[in-house]
Amino acid sequence: MRSVCHSYQIWFLLLVSNLVSCQHLSTQSSSLSASPDTSEKVKSNISWKGLTTPRGSLTTSKNLDENIEATSLDINDPVSTMIPDSEFPVMTLAPKGLDPSLFINQSPEQLILNLGVPTILRQEGRVDIWQYQLPKCVVDFFFYAKAGTIVATHTDMRSPFLGGTLDVAACELALSKINQKPVTTP
Repeated sequence: MRSVCHSYQIWFLLLVSNLVSCQHLSTQSSSLSASPDTSEKVKSNISWKGLTTPRGSLTTSKNLDENIEATSLDINDPVSTMIPDSEFPVMTLAPKGLDPSLFINQSPEQLILNLGVPTILRQEGRVDIWQYQLPKCVVDFFFYAKAGTIVATHTDMRSPFLGGTLDVAACELALSKINQKPVTTP
């Protein structure tokens, strides 16, 4: 009850102050239009706190309660945290895979930081082959010496089964999942 009365008091003060300012403006404009030199009606805008509106677009009322809609809120009432349904369709994004070619020109240390320790390490001549065996595929990284440092120069993805078909998107997704796991070094 107290908040309702307080709201009406605020509305009443605002209404009285607006009426006083409107009366002041109307007496000024009537005194201006009453002067013999001006035959045109004075057109002015009303500005308040950075908002400007033409005087003719304001609603006028003879009854003080006509244009007032007051509602009271109890601050102890629970507030709904439910988000209203959107009129726009919800888009779900497919998880993004990780292209193994992003690791070309990276050192073995950088690859371990991103993907962890490989499943199999193999050396054939001057090339080191790091193999990551994933559920959907096998990814090989080939390391060669380049300008005195060892870097990945080539990658290869294939099905984990001989003669099987490779699902590139599923393989890249599996690679991105091991990229998100915490790295454990031996």
